[in-house]
Amino acid sequence: MLSNVNTSLSGYVRAHNGLRLIQDRNCIVRLDKEPSNHKVKLLSGGGSGHEPAHVGYVGYGMLDGAVCGDVFCSPSATAIVDCLRTIAKPSDEVLFIVNNYTGDRLNFGLAAERAAALYGYKKLMILLNDDDCSIEDELVRRSVGKRGLAGSVLLIKILGAMAELGHSVEEMHRFGNKMLRGGHLATFGFTFDIVNNSLVNIELGKGLHGEPGVYKMQACDNFESIIDFIMCNQENRNHF
Repeated sequence: MLSNVNTSLSGYVRAHNGLRLIQDRNCIVRLDKEPSNHKVKLLSGGGSGHEPAHVGYVGYGMLDGAVCGDVFCSPSATAIVDCLRTIAKPSDEVLFIVNNYTGDRLNFGLAAERAAALYGYKKLMILLNDDDCSIEDELVRRSVGKRGLAGSVLLIKILGAMAELGHSVEEMHRFGNKMLRGGHLATFGFTFDIVNNSLVNIELGKGLHGEPGVYKMQACDNFESIIDFIMCNQENRNHF
């Protein structure tokens, strides 16, 4: 995305029908549904520079709105509240899907408190997404913990479908929480170098911001070998 987030979002809306940009808040919202309908409204967002997250997930069966911060910066609580008031009435059920980053947690949490105290939103819940599995459990205490990564796409798609089918915000929150806490949704990344058409210096479970992986391989022939290794050892974590 361009360094000027608003300019980039303006171009995105022009290229995609059914969306609207709240200019002074860098929010993308749906046009195909009125705020007065009775389905649960889904709102997410985060720093820009990770496109298509999160503007690319706004649409039927997914998000009702996405709030974009500056590049690699969380959106402000004010922008989040304004986006919320655009897509939902105080009587509506709302689910914030928030990735596990310090700024996002703080500002979405503050926005939820302001929405309840100032505007009467009483049916608003927050689902914390931490699908990243790059950090071992015993190391979480010394780190920021697991992050929200590519698994957010599946989470938003599944919960967005549930919203269109008429499920309640409590049901959606419970289902999403079970997916994440039960280990049914996880993002597993890895890094590597290529030397003479071979994969070398492979680190499995490498974190988004450089957190150490859980296993290192000196070399292998192809990506299929890495996938086979992970799948064969997924129930034997001591091997990692």
